[in-house]
Amino acid sequence: MDHLVEATGEKFVLAGRNSRVDTNVATASSVIGSVLGVVEAMEGTRDLSSLTFTVQGCGKVGSTVAKELVRLGAKKVQTCDLFAAAAEIQGCDRIDDWTSTPCDFLVPCANSLAITEEVATNFPEGIRYCVGATNSPFANDKAKEIFDKRGIMHIPESISSAGAILADSVEWYDIDLYQTVEPSLLYGWIRDISAAKASDLADHAEQKPHKVDSRLRNVVPSREGVPVGSDFPDWIDDNTIHTDTVIVGGGLAGTATAFSLSQKGVTSVLLEKGSSLAPPTASSNGDSRMYRKMYSSEFFSKMQAKALDRWEELEKLTGEKLLQENGLLFYGEDTGETVEGSVEGARQVMEKLNLPHRYYATGDEIADAYPVLEGCRGKPYSGVCEDTAGHIRASKACNAMAKAAGENCQVKLNSKIIALDANRDD
Repeated sequence: MDHLVEATGEKFVLAGRNSRVDTNVATASSVIGSVLGVVEAMEGTRDLSSLTFTVQGCGKVGSTVAKELVRLGAKKVQTCDLFAAAAEIQGCDRIDDWTSTPCDFLVPCANSLAITEEVATNFPEGIRYCVGATNSPFANDKAKEIFDKRGIMHIPESISSAGAILADSVEWYDIDLYQTVEPSLLYGWIRDISAAKASDLADHAEQKPHKVDSRLRNVVPSREGVPVGSDFPDWIDDNTIHTDTVIVGGGLAGTATAFSLSQKGVTSVLLEKGSSLAPPTASSNGDSRMYRKMYSSEFFSKMQAKALDRWEELEKLTGEKLLQENGLLFYGEDTGETVEGSVEGARQVMEKLNLPHRYYATGDEIADAYPVLEGCRGKPYSGVCEDTAGHIRASKACNAMAKAAGENCQVKLNSKIIALDANRDD
């Protein structure tokens, strides 16, 4: 290949040379873009949470597509491959026969001509889409016609499998850019182009599968003019966000940081990998966080007093009730200072700072005050109770702080950090 490049004066050979761009991921990006585009055109949303996908073929392209469908929140992703081990992908359900397993969305990423007339006729009811990376997925025109008559929307591979060609277009237009660009940017551009083309095609076809082929010319550009890769630099500019701060994580710490920075006029972009702030897997989800002044450290206790003033300010600003006072009992056998402090240490701090509390010197006193803790009777326990302690409605608080941050903070959900360069000065 290098010899051909040299022999042709570096003008006629596109081979992804000296670049971190993976053409398999580029192809997968055009598949994902086409999936999102056609769903948006047909259903008015890019939400995949109600759709079950079958990815047929789990090589480099198919496995990348399957993983990304999982990340995008598909209801279920079924994977099938001649080599069963290849279909064992985290978050996916491996199936043995893609032709007989129901799904909403078939994603062919394997051998050509796999959808025969028999497969097209007998494929389980419920299928609505067919979009993938396979070149010539249908065995013949009759097989395609059967899918059309069944109302199955198909985006041709000239759009859905064009990712590597689109990458080549950038290589052709600007070899230096191609060889130095962060690959995720190129994949994002490919996804956006593919989504737009797939959506436009479905619209031009009036959402009728049998009209797709005849309307393809309306969305696929001619070979005349400048290569489509010439649009890539402008896409980078249009999709670049300039900010003072990047915050990773949309829990209490992240959203509180965004809120505080915004009050100082500092802009931020908050990145959260989940589909919401404080997602179900986060420690800040639900009503999960307690607050108290009852610390063994005087410094922490004073900090909490200041924090409660800030919480009150946030509640007034947002009109939301975020703190729930319910009291807190800290009790047990005092074995000295731990990560959570100690009962004796907490008592001393509360007394020194003149903070309201009740002290129980024995397990019997605790049992008398709290019948549910009868098991403390006779044990060498002590305890401190702070009636003004309580819990934070954590999920609600995260959303309130992000909202209060206003235009100074852009929240990006379903985000993944691909690369981080802390040394750039531009």
